[in-house]
Amino acid sequence: MIDRKRLGATLVELLVVLGISTLLAALILPTVKNLMTDRKSTQAATLVKNFLESARARSIGSGLPVAVVFERLSSTPSSDTDGFLATTAYGSSGQRLVSGTATDPWPTSPIPADANFLPYNASIRLSFAEQPLPVTDEMIPGTSAAKTITAMTMSAAPSTIQKNGQDFHQILLGGANPILRGFLIAGSEISFKLSKTRHMITQTAIDNGNNLWFTTVSRAGVVSTLEQSIPSTDGLTLGTSTSNFTIFPKPRPIVGPTLQLPKGMCIDLSLSGFATQGNNPSRDQRFRFSSEWLYARSAGPSAHELRPLYVVFTPDGGLSRVYTNGQSPEASTLIPVESADDFFLHIGKIDQVVMPLMPADASVPQNLTDISNYIVRVSPKSGSIGCAPAANYETQAAIRGVTPASIGDIAELTRQNTFGASVTGQ
Repeated sequence: MIDRKRLGATLVELLVVLGISTLLAALILPTVKNLMTDRKSTQAATLVKNFLESARARSIGSGLPVAVVFERLSSTPSSDTDGFLATTAYGSSGQRLVSGTATDPWPTSPIPADANFLPYNASIRLSFAEQPLPVTDEMIPGTSAAKTITAMTMSAAPSTIQKNGQDFHQILLGGANPILRGFLIAGSEISFKLSKTRHMITQTAIDNGNNLWFTTVSRAGVVSTLEQSIPSTDGLTLGTSTSNFTIFPKPRPIVGPTLQLPKGMCIDLSLSGFATQGNNPSRDQRFRFSSEWLYARSAGPSAHELRPLYVVFTPDGGLSRVYTNGQSPEASTLIPVESADDFFLHIGKIDQVVMPLMPADASVPQNLTDISNYIVRVSPKSGSIGCAPAANYETQAAIRGVTPASIGDIAELTRQNTFGASVTGQ
């Protein structure tokens, strides 16, 4: 009798193998997916850290301040209509603007707090910018009379200059020199005579007589991250003039390498900011780069008002300052923030950029409580840059025996548990 060998598998055997394979896949695939996501988080944090370090090295090599530009996903309202990404800009009463006309009122008033929150607070692209060398009056051609700057009274300024008395300390009449006018722009700084106090230019306007007017806010030295204006104690006083000044231009983008973060990853600017809260609880410096810092929750910024974030390194390797939006009514102006504290960039997932929740609900996916994300820290004095996986804030809270009272407290505890209890001023 001939013994025939089996040349295949039976249907039952195939079904058994298929069942085992399906079971293994169900057990393994979630783990593989999590590993891939963690790998993208690590990759994104490493890319951001390396890009910052390359800017620092470029500044040391060139002898010029070099900035890293963190571009927001958008400063213009989205075309979506689900209330999370709003359709168009808003009018003063909460209407959506169509072709410049206030129509189609929003379903609720005031405007939903989460309108445009994602595109305003996610950054996925980084580039370089350089801060030009200071410009003195001697470097600008022309007569001294054409370069004379005069401190004027509030009533003398044109109507296009805001005169609410809260967003400036001086109203000045600029010189007639056209080259000088090109440097007197909002966001740049100016010092007068031999003074070291820099006055940030906040507004500019041309009156009917073709005269250039501008307003300034005085700042003195690197004292804190707070943007509290201080009265001018030197430089120009009301009614006096000078043609002796130095202008410090704001950073300008340059042609150079750019960085695009991996798909699905971003820098969550809604969670990014400085180490400490500051003196004003309503303006929490720990979330300094968030769109919420600039505006009340009842109304978001208008189209094109939010600016990129500029992190400037100096030729000595330190962190010079950060350029970001001012606070309303000057929120559309890019202003310098002196860096006395560490600042932190939270690297997270773009689909987890959400309005901060308090208490931090673990059931709602958000970058603040996702320990698979990373945090990048930049220290002001040394310019040192580090990154580490985000730690659970509850551990630090238990060690210190505290209960976080705000989202800012949770962010601070997370950073402390990630980098150690001391996270400022290194």
